[in-house]
Amino acid sequence: MTARGLTEVALGLFDEHGYSEVSVRDIAEAAGVDLRTVHRYFPAKSDVVWGTLVGAFDDLAERLEATPDDLPLVERIRLAVCSSIRADADPLDRRRLRVVARSPELQSTFSPAFVAWRTTIHDFVASHLDESDDLRATALATAVQSVTLAALTWWADHPGTTPEDAVDRALASLAGGFAETS
Repeated sequence: MTARGLTEVALGLFDEHGYSEVSVRDIAEAAGVDLRTVHRYFPAKSDVVWGTLVGAFDDLAERLEATPDDLPLVERIRLAVCSSIRADADPLDRRRLRVVARSPELQSTFSPAFVAWRTTIHDFVASHLDESDDLRATALATAVQSVTLAALTWWADHPGTTPEDAVDRALASLAGGFAETS
């Protein structure tokens, strides 16, 4: 059994029964493998869901540095994050994100790679601010990550849309603040 095969089985179980109702043992039994096989691929149950989602942001630091210096900081972040969303997203990503959207425990237990992604944005922002207090960098990095996740989970339930467009629209709204549009 491959990691992808286990992921397909697990996502099917999570879709049908809910994330919190499915154990790693349930996944192993449904896949016809032993528990050690599941843990070899996925040390934690949440790793099955987060899977490749965080991999889309592996090169975020380079993308941030490649944005034009003359743009506002939030616009640079929006461009970098949107460009890091894979156009060739894994077809399982919609299912993954639907599970995340319905599972508060997943939303509060991000993988280390997801935390590293937020840290990358924080460090980029902090390096461009002339302040010793990093509250703004922390707030902006957290907001960008939250808005990105919200856009991706929205995309998961809206066929006919692309993840790039959803993230772009959401981050543009963040950059524009709460200004009303007509």
